[in-house]
Amino acid sequence: MKCHGPDAAKGDFRIDTLSKRVGTENTPQWLEIMDRINSGEMPPKKAQKRPSADESAGVVAWIAAKMKEGEAARMAARGRVSYNRLTRDEYVNTVRDLIGVHYDAKDPGAMLDDPEWHGFERIGSVLTLSPTNIDRYIAAAEVILNEAYPEPPAKNSKPVPPFGGSKRAVEADHISERHRERLREMGLLDKVRYEMWPGDMFRNSLLKDPLPEAGIYEISYTLSGLKPENGRAPHLKVYEAKLDRVLFEQDIVAPEEQPITVTFRAHLPKGRPTIEVYNDVPGPSNTPPSNRHGNVPFISTKMGRIPWQMKLTDEEGKPRYPFLILDSIAWRGPLVTDEEKKLREDYMPREDGNLEQVRECLATLARRAFRRPVTAEEVDGFVGIVRKELAAKEKFRDAVKTGMLAILCSKSFLFIAEGDETANRAVLNDGEIASRLSYFLWDTMPDAGLVALAEQGKLRDKAELSKQVARMLADARSARFADSFATQWLRLRKVGMFQPDKKLYPTYDKALENCMVAETKLFFREVLNSGLTLREFLHSD
Repeated sequence: MKCHGPDAAKGDFRIDTLSKRVGTENTPQWLEIMDRINSGEMPPKKAQKRPSADESAGVVAWIAAKMKEGEAARMAARGRVSYNRLTRDEYVNTVRDLIGVHYDAKDPGAMLDDPEWHGFERIGSVLTLSPTNIDRYIAAAEVILNEAYPEPPAKNSKPVPPFGGSKRAVEADHISERHRERLREMGLLDKVRYEMWPGDMFRNSLLKDPLPEAGIYEISYTLSGLKPENGRAPHLKVYEAKLDRVLFEQDIVAPEEQPITVTFRAHLPKGRPTIEVYNDVPGPSNTPPSNRHGNVPFISTKMGRIPWQMKLTDEEGKPRYPFLILDSIAWRGPLVTDEEKKLREDYMPREDGNLEQVRECLATLARRAFRRPVTAEEVDGFVGIVRKELAAKEKFRDAVKTGMLAILCSKSFLFIAEGDETANRAVLNDGEIASRLSYFLWDTMPDAGLVALAEQGKLRDKAELSKQVARMLADARSARFADSFATQWLRLRKVGMFQPDKKLYPTYDKALENCMVAETKLFFREVLNSGLTLREFLHSD
């Protein structure tokens, strides 16, 4: 007690005030004591009297035994079944793999943020379930099912062509009549392009028609990006205002006479999206003294400029500022893969009114959603919901969707359960091992391979378990774990919380900030995939 008692408390740490119930109280402090004795730091080397190695080992063994006793007592005090709610990312990935819908839980009003504990958001005791969570889960399930099973076209109606289209960045009706006729005579009316100075926004970015359904849409921009010598490249940024989300961003470098096409996919809700396109790079603007935007159609950087506008190029025709020249926009969707279609077909009866098919479809959905075998009583409950909806004169398809809704809002779907209400067991069964592996390494439900091995009872075999871990880490889905764990462990969400002084670091911007985060994630992924040690993090330079 000489260093950590009432007379001296080095490091503000006192042993005499710790609980004598070692293993059940003050556990973090006793673990620290054990670690410091093991490392030789306690007692310090300059102490007049130090215990022998055997005496130190005896103390460590005693503390370790008490820790195990405390852990066993805590496990015994818990219920026979533990429940851990799916995180927001786990929910999104599971829905995508279960029913083929790319639900976006970060949409405004969609899902609550997961609570954090020391940076981590996968702590079961912290992931509680509030009434608001329940409301959001019900609303999310309705959105997911409506996207998976939209209202079918009426019988005998004409086939609806695939949704899509394209338009020029500057269309004829955006040009004044006087200029329009002159451009038509010159054969240039369909070649007018839109210039975007640093910080400028494209003011004609709305799509022609509203989106028919929620889903994945592909959007393409054909454009040039002129980069000044020794300067920064123009930066295309596509932002959806209603969702408050950046859909796509990328530096663009392409000659004026050789535009390129960049394409991305994003999940968008039904209706008319509010898409804004920016040249998100600092630099001068071409705003005139009257504060009226220089919204003049652009034909060539070598044309003369309006007097109040700055020159785009120097005397040699090289760009003076990073700016974009936009040609056209194209879009199509919603895009659904054959695999996603197959998933959805598995859960919807092929014949209206066929309750046997209803039972079969709901049993298949429940078995996959619950990540375990389902009982006949459970399936009876979901079929009973469909029967009640039909008795209330609901459409057959809507009645089945209500049964699906009950499954997607079930505790067995929203929570990862481990244990057995009818048996007091201390080890995981094969199905629970499959779920734990899959949600740890892939952030999603087990795939068909894991499910098959679980059904065969092979996942408790150490050799098979190692084989599956290697397979899962080699799969592209393991990037979810690498990115998610690195983000939480290293608190990467805090990067950018406090901006550095612009005078000291004039080149610091959002692009550099994103690169810093991306580099850290890629480094963690390399350490993981290459089987490197913790030393790599300590000497990462």
